[in-house]
Amino acid sequence: MVVLLAAGLLVMVLQRPERPGTEGVDRPRTGDESVATGPATAPGSTAEGLDGGGTGDGTPPAPTPADGGVGEFPRPGAMLLEPDDQAEIDGLIGDQSLADGEVAARLADLALDPARDPGLRLEAMGHAVNLLPPENLNRLRPLLEQEGTPDELAQALMFEAINSPDPVVTMEMSIAALEGPNAVAREEAVELVTFLLNLQQEDGTPPPRDQLIAAARTEIERLRAEAVEAVESVNQ
Repeated sequence: MVVLLAAGLLVMVLQRPERPGTEGVDRPRTGDESVATGPATAPGSTAEGLDGGGTGDGTPPAPTPADGGVGEFPRPGAMLLEPDDQAEIDGLIGDQSLADGEVAARLADLALDPARDPGLRLEAMGHAVNLLPPENLNRLRPLLEQEGTPDELAQALMFEAINSPDPVVTMEMSIAALEGPNAVAREEAVELVTFLLNLQQEDGTPPPRDQLIAAARTEIERLRAEAVEAVESVNQ
């Protein structure tokens, strides 16, 4: 399991795949024909939609069921986006009167709302992450801390944590998953922290969860101290 995780993490670091449904890093705008709209790209296809089996006119291929896993952004059939929900998200993203920060906040609120359809929550989360600075991924941390979060949503958030360019955020989100109630996110956090901090026991299994949490907190302290030292060395 750890070997497979290592291989998957190496591929992600080298390739840094686009987030499904958030082609590129720019905020999509209504009327921008260069930005694909519609459901998120299914795992195994390309983010652009043309080389991944699209219709040839720029329309992304339809999502297909997937089992998900570390390094994959799951969108099984139960999480497909309803047309009305897609229109709501498109309208929010395309609202020229709103600053990107306000759009991101509203998308995050949609993702955190347990009363909304899971497919909308997943789509909103993907776009919110695309607009949020890496250090603000914690805005979505309640998804890992609260009871009742759909497994697919929690797993997708762990995908974002794994791919975060900020290692402190990766550790903070992993701690939330380790302490949280979602078994799927917790299992991925166990494997992730075990691998990143090289904590495998002699028999190849991860250490107890409390040890993983303590090690992750120590790593956060180390990373922050290292960042302070780097700033001080530049200012000298």
